[in-house]
Amino acid sequence: MDRVPVTSLAGCGGTVTVDMQDAVDIHCPEAHKNAEKMAKLAIAGYKLTGIENVRIPFDFVVEPEALGCKIRWGTGPESVPAVLTHNFEKPEDLKMPNNLLEKGRIPVVLEAIKIVRKEVGDFLPISSLALGPFTLAGELQGSRTF
Repeated sequence: MDRVPVTSLAGCGGTVTVDMQDAVDIHCPEAHKNAEKMAKLAIAGYKLTGIENVRIPFDFVVEPEALGCKIRWGTGPESVPAVLTHNFEKPEDLKMPNNLLEKGRIPVVLEAIKIVRKEVGDFLPISSLALGPFTLAGELQGSRTF
C-alpha cells in the first residue's frame, strides 16, 4: 500500500456532517427514513472527504425502534435520533418477533446497503453496526438503576 487507509467504522453520526448534508441537499432526519437518501448521503462521506468506507445507518436506534420503542427524530440536520420511550421493565417483557427484519427501519437500512453496493461496487467496504447486548438492553429498558 502506498498510504494508510482512512475509515470511520462507528462514532456518533459515522461519516455524515451538516456540511455534507448541505452539499448533497439531503438532510436528517429524513435521511434516516429513506433508503435512497440514506445511501446517497452515506456515499457523500466518501466522495467529499475520501474516507474509504461507506457507513449505514447514521444512528444507534434501529434495533430499539424495530422492537417497539418510540424514537425522537429531532428537527434539524444536527439532530441525533434517540429512544424516547423505554417499553420494557424486565427481560420477560421482550418478545422477539419472528419477522424482526421487517420491523421499523431495518428494511430501509437493508435497502440502502443494496443501493450503496450497486453504486460503489466492490471498491469500498460498507460498514454497519449492531448494538451489543448491554447497549441494546439499556436502550430498551433505559439506563436507570436496576
